[in-house]
Formats: sequence, C-alpha cells, structure tokens
Amino acid sequence: MSSSPLRAEVAGGRRVDGARTEGGADPAASVAGAFPAGAAASAAAAHREAGSGVRPSDLIDGEARARLEAAVREAERSTGGEIVVAVVRACDAYASTGWWLGASLAALAFLALGLFAPPLPWIAYLAAQATALGAGLALARVDGVRRLCLRPEAVDPRVEERALRCFAEQGLTRTRGRTGILIFAALLERRVVVLADEGIDRVRGPDESWQAVVDLAVDGIRRGAAAQGLEAAVRRCGAILARHLPPPAPNPDELPNALVLED
Repeated sequence: MSSSPLRAEVAGGRRVDGARTEGGADPAASVAGAFPAGAAASAAAAHREAGSGVRPSDLIDGEARARLEAAVREAERSTGGEIVVAVVRACDAYASTGWWLGASLAALAFLALGLFAPPLPWIAYLAAQATALGAGLALARVDGVRRLCLRPEAVDPRVEERALRCFAEQGLTRTRGRTGILIFAALLERRVVVLADEGIDRVRGPDESWQAVVDLAVDGIRRGAAAQGLEAAVRRCGAILARHLPPPAPNPDELPNALVLED
C-alpha cells in the first residue's frame, strides 16, 4: 500500500501537512504518533462541562443509541462511505495530574503556614502538606478538575493516538475501497475527531474539511445533548460523502453500524 499525504486540522488551529507513514506501513499497525495514510482529520474542543465523570453509556441511552445507529444506516444508503461513531470517556488516565495538583497544593500549604501562621512544630507542616497532597489526588479524580489541569499540548497527542487506535480496531482500513470514516468523541478532553481513509480523501475537495461535522458534534456536547449532536454530525457527514462518493451498485454494508461506547 502506498502512503499518501496527510492533512490535519487540530484544536487550537495547529495544522500539519505532508506527514506520511514510514515504509508504506499499514496504518492499522502504525498508530503511535502518525495518522493513517491518506486520512484527513479535524478536531475541536467543547468549552463547557458535559457532566463530571459521565460515562458514555449513561450519556447516550438505548433509545438515543438506536436513533444514532439508524442515522448511520440512512447516511450510508446514499454513499459508498462507511461511517463509524465512537464515544470514549477519556483517552488516557492522566495519572500524573493528581500528583501535580497534590504537590502544588502541598507547596501552597507550606507557603501559607510559613507566611501567615505562628511558628509551628515540624510535624504540623508535614501534616498540612500530606493533607494537601491527599486532597489534590482526590480532586484530580473529578473529571472537571482533572480537565482544568490538562495542558493542550499533552491532551491533543493522546486524543489523536486514541482515535487512530479506534480507527484500526474498528476495521476502518479494511473496507473494499478504503472508504471508512470515523467520528470519534472524547468526553473528558472535550475533543471530537473525524478520520477519513484514503479512498475518501482522494475524492474530497482539496480545500474542504470536516470542521462542519466536528462543530455539530461539539455543539451537542456543549449543550449536554451529545447524542443529538452526534446524530446531526452523522447526517452532515453523510451529505458530504454523498456529494463526493455516491453509492456503488451493489452497496454492501461493510462495517457494523453499532455505536462504539467505551466507559
């Protein structure tokens, strides 16, 4: 398989052009630090809380899941593209976040006692720092607090890598015409990523992006209506695909339409 150029639009306006897989490797086997060959990606961050610690399976109930899967089937009837929707709670455990927050609170506690408290025995300082460290570790378990401690330069690579792994895991590289497309939402990071395989990238206009699809999904997450936002994103994705990639005859359903949820 020959590799083809990658165009990527990522949250914060960072843009990468011309990336390629090394040695023509299959993207299903190469997901760390690179997008699949020929994939086009867009990502954007929602800036309001979608619920602290909400699991995808709680956020999207059975009825909403059925509507979303029906939207995928309907969209695929008018195109040769194969759409997969995946929602994950988080792309990484971010274990260091709790220690960073705890150490920061411990340092502040030591500084505050030194500046504003009368002289205390050393055990008091040690106890205050231990309490602050424990508080930081506990607070970092709350998604809203943990999110505030995450740096975009640390989050974006993890979201991109997790989306790539999902792309490979769900078999999007194995479609007959390389026409798989993934809509990937990460709740903790508030990122939505669209990855399209090379068969779609070949026919899509050079100046077109998936930003409209991303925006619809992000808007739903902002409003606490993730299922409705993703459904709208699927319909918009289907409309774009139908314009550039009409359905072949026959038009088999090559990938499952079931929503992928990872709690």
